[in-house]
Amino acid sequence: MKSLWTIIVTLAIANILAMLGVIAWLGGTGRVDRDRLEAVRTIFADTVAEQAAREALEAEQAESEAESPDANAGMTPVASNALVDADADSDAVELQRLARMRDDITNMELALAEKIEAFEEEREAFQAMRDDFERTREAIAAQEGDEQFQKSLKTYETISSEAARDMLATLINGGEMEQVIGYLSAMKSRTRAGIVSAFEEDDPKLAAELLERLRNFGILAETD
Repeated sequence: MKSLWTIIVTLAIANILAMLGVIAWLGGTGRVDRDRLEAVRTIFADTVAEQAAREALEAEQAESEAESPDANAGMTPVASNALVDADADSDAVELQRLARMRDDITNMELALAEKIEAFEEEREAFQAMRDDFERTREAIAAQEGDEQFQKSLKTYETISSEAARDMLATLINGGEMEQVIGYLSAMKSRTRAGIVSAFEEDDPKLAAELLERLRNFGILAETD
């Protein structure tokens, strides 16, 4: 499940970075400016039918003006102030669009930062789990080579499962969980299964924890 989530997060990050890269490249190479944005907006503002009708009307008006060059002679010219106001309105609209684009980019950057932070937290948790696993393996390997460890192991294998359970439980209560896992992992399969079953009768939660720790080291305890 964690591997699937890591793949999904990685793909999402790659897509967002690619989008940001394209936007930055268009702006940095001078391929996007106000006029081009307006041209793109105009293309998609009307449907194909509406554009054809508008172009036909403009063509008819051009023909009419060409046939009557004096038709506009009596019209009042548009004041220069009105033209300036129209340009100002157009600039204001364009600035609003650019502001929205900047807001969208900012939101994408924030979302990307959150995903990266979550990914780092999961990576650190996994690293901590792996370090703990390595420490436990090293401790168990060191114990198995100890002469006293081997003597204690033989004792646990010769007494009853209930007696071994009580002795190992004392070690666990004293904070020696790794030592107990070392004993269980070094035991014969049948002996280990009997002791784990005895733990399950007395404390199912602790028995489940022991089984999980044993599985982490590739040991599948048998419980008949």
